[in-house]
Amino acid sequence: PGARWQASVDPTYTSSMDTRQYVTTRSGGRAATFASRYTFATVERSQLSARFRLNYAITSNFTVEAYAEPFAASGKYSTFGELAAPRSRLLREYGAAGSGTGIVRNPDSSYTVTDGAQSFALPNLDFNRLSFRSNLVLRWEWQPGSTAFVIWQNNRQQFTPYGTVVSAGRLFDAIGADGDNFLALKVSYWLGVK
Repeated sequence: PGARWQASVDPTYTSSMDTRQYVTTRSGGRAATFASRYTFATVERSQLSARFRLNYAITSNFTVEAYAEPFAASGKYSTFGELAAPRSRLLREYGAAGSGTGIVRNPDSSYTVTDGAQSFALPNLDFNRLSFRSNLVLRWEWQPGSTAFVIWQNNRQQFTPYGTVVSAGRLFDAIGADGDNFLALKVSYWLGVK
């Protein structure tokens, strides 16, 4: 934006769906799968982030550099099932017609799966994760090769077990998450040896 300024913005958005995300292995499966239940699910993921950089040169030897990166990610699990046979991608979907199984979502968002007389639990794997990292650096080179830095760093994060698709507004929510502040001072001094 000017002779003394440098600025950049680098936004990123990704969305994906994986229909065979491994969840867990449990005993009590059918003989075809070696008496184990290899459980998989469909997971829908979304991720949004942006990197902001702003640098300002007060003088040629004294600069202010700022960096901020808000980040939001989510994952929503559905369609749980177990492998029907070894070396197969076919799932015996829990609760599907003709599978002989049932699945119920519990009040704590975990699942209870029934298969005949057997029942077992699956945890809630849904997630929303927020993160915000930033730093501010004052850099002063008082003589060639000798530089002092004052650095302030802010790290924030939040986790919730919901799995709602991320939106641009979630990036601003990341700024309000709980976090830590760090302050550091670094000095380097050039020793001229002749």
